Amino acid sequence: MSAEIVEKDSKNYPILRNLQYSPLKQGEEQYIVLWDPSGLSSEKLVLPLNFFYLFQFFDGEHSLEQVGAEYLKKYGEFMMPDRLTKLVSDLDEKLFLEGDRLKQVQAQAFEAYRKLDARPMAFAGRQYEDDPAQLRAQIDGFYASKEGPDKGKAECAGQVIRGLVAPNFELKDAGSIYAWGYQELRHGQVPDVLVLIGTCHAGLEGGVAFTDKDFETPFGIVPVNRAIIDLIRKESGETFFLEDIAHLREHSLELQLPFLKHALGEGREISIVPILVDFPPDTLTGGEYQQLFHRIDQFLTIT
Repeated sequence: MSAEIVEKDSKNYPILRNLQYSPLKQGEEQYIVLWDPSGLSSEKLVLPLNFFYLFQFFDGEHSLEQVGAEYLKKYGEFMMPDRLTKLVSDLDEKLFLEGDRLKQVQAQAFEAYRKLDARPMAFAGRQYEDDPAQLRAQIDGFYASKEGPDKGKAECAGQVIRGLVAPNFELKDAGSIYAWGYQELRHGQVPDVLVLIGTCHAGLEGGVAFTDKDFETPFGIVPVNRAIIDLIRKESGETFFLEDIAHLREHSLELQLPFLKHALGEGREISIVPILVDFPPDTLTGGEYQQLFHRIDQFLTIT
């Protein structure tokens, strides 16, 4: 006789999503600002540190009564149940919690993304110039800056470039570091098909996410390599495309494209295979690494 699995009420056993946090100080008071790195929610929430402490217990395993007990144990104060309920309600309203409401919004977002012909620019005009002429000048400035390579000789000049490790930090702060890497591409031999692998800062359930969307840039559209994308889909079905919407708000690949087009020449025809990766700690430390290795083997076999 199999045991019956009872699903816990998400309102009483809340599960916090993978969010990003930053400290905020106002006078002598300290707060934490929460936001959604995936862009699914545009909301932000400012909380005092004592509320932030509770989030480690929003794991689907602790009831609100147990969360309140943890608060009492930590601070020696009783938190009224209605305050805790209000906090959970605010988090759910902002799509910061797992649950039915989040699933509905996610489904709508997935559908909208899959109807797009190309991934729109998410950071142009903020992290780099959105006007082509201004962008050229901006990138030229990174090369010519005192921290950049200027017109110095590339270490791999004339050689076949098989890979490049580049930053994914904001261009305005790290542009000259990008320039040192892309200096090698400017003077090396680079293939027409480029596999771009970037970190998914918002996290991925499956560890790997491809997308079949072309990428918009101020220098024009950068197309994906349809032959490779179609082969991967043929061999693996939707396995590696289930979380392709992660590309929509992720900056790690978008920030490479202005430098890539600038380094290789805006008129050169290239295609890309865009891949985001993220391996949750549980896959490495929680006994799930065999599943992770299987997915990596599956990907390598296809490619």
